[in-house]
Amino acid sequence: MNRKLIVSLDCSLAKALEVVKETKDIEQVYGYKIGLHLALTFGLIRASNEIKLRAPFKKVIYDHQKGCTDVPHVGKNFSDVVRTTRVDEVILFPLTGLVSLENWVRELQKRDVPVIIGGRMTHDGFSKEAGGFIATEDSLKIYQKASELGVDRFVLPPKDSEFHKRFVEVVKPDHLIYSPGFGVQGCEKNNFTDYPIVGRSIYNSDNVRQATLEWVEKIC
Repeated sequence: MNRKLIVSLDCSLAKALEVVKETKDIEQVYGYKIGLHLALTFGLIRASNEIKLRAPFKKVIYDHQKGCTDVPHVGKNFSDVVRTTRVDEVILFPLTGLVSLENWVRELQKRDVPVIIGGRMTHDGFSKEAGGFIATEDSLKIYQKASELGVDRFVLPPKDSEFHKRFVEVVKPDHLIYSPGFGVQGCEKNNFTDYPIVGRSIYNSDNVRQATLEWVEKIC
């Protein structure tokens, strides 16, 4: 498997650009994930531009944290905004139903923006079975419906092998898996993830480059 690392940049812009500078030449780094911290502070256009100016051949993945939870028609507005930026891929968590899922995905597909769909998060207490609100069957239904819409990129927790087995049964075989949850969140071993995502364990380290290389060696 040709695994590559994504570095999550939920940090200050100065720190984010330091990380990019130190890691942009590492072949096994696929790209950088940005979220609400940089997007709300500086705007998505500037945040993505700053990264692309320094690492033009790396992907910028925007995690709207948690996008696709609004009413269906907002998907068009969201997709229009994303298309004006230098974002390469978008992560959505369609927890509000099938109609929103369909509309948001279709709008991004019309604009040739690759969509990554999540239905289950990494933290304790997310699933209904663990005291949360979203049952395992509902999460699986999200992945299944997204796959039927042509989505082939998905966010999964990296430690839940049993859930992964059930996930594989409901999506089409040619797919890619992205997983946060490595490092500070406790996962140290990669069992099935194509694009592992590491954030705090890299950008909070004393030596960003060395930490990145160590995670590449460990999970890619």
